[in-house]
Amino acid sequence: MPVSIHNVSPWVYVTTHQARALCARAGKRLPTHEDWYTAALGVSDVASDPVCNVAGQAVADTGAHAQCVSGSGIYDSIGNVWEWIDASVTDGRYGASTLPESGYVHGVDQYGVALLTGDTGHSDYHHDYVWTQPDGTYSMMRGGFYGSGTDAGLYSIQAAVVSEFSGVAVGFRCVKDI
Repeated sequence: MPVSIHNVSPWVYVTTHQARALCARAGKRLPTHEDWYTAALGVSDVASDPVCNVAGQAVADTGAHAQCVSGSGIYDSIGNVWEWIDASVTDGRYGASTLPESGYVHGVDQYGVALLTGDTGHSDYHHDYVWTQPDGTYSMMRGGFYGSGTDAGLYSIQAAVVSEFSGVAVGFRCVKDI
């Protein structure tokens, strides 16, 4: 189903629940892994071509890094701020998959969700990193933030953060089904 993804100001600190509610209030929703991954495809590999805000000191205005744009025209999906997505992990499981331990991404599913990790960066996955926890329930964020360095990227996932967390390096986008 086609979707339209809209930026929301990173200057508002929101939890995943608040982000979901704000999107719903606007007649939209948080993106799924499929939505986010599809919209983010085409952004340069930050390990070899650092055009995104991944080595900065602060959040930048959306679009300030003009070359950090996906093939679908979405700015700053990599770096700048982690982006909440509509997914959670419980006791190390996301849907039918058991997420690997935290580490560098070595294999992914069709939506860029890590299925395998290793101790060293893998060039096929741009040296991206995934963080997970084996126990508890956590919300998921993608892309990395302004201080992530080469760990940020298309395959980077933070799946070890409680849903009540909010902070300067966390934002969200809303999706409208069209």
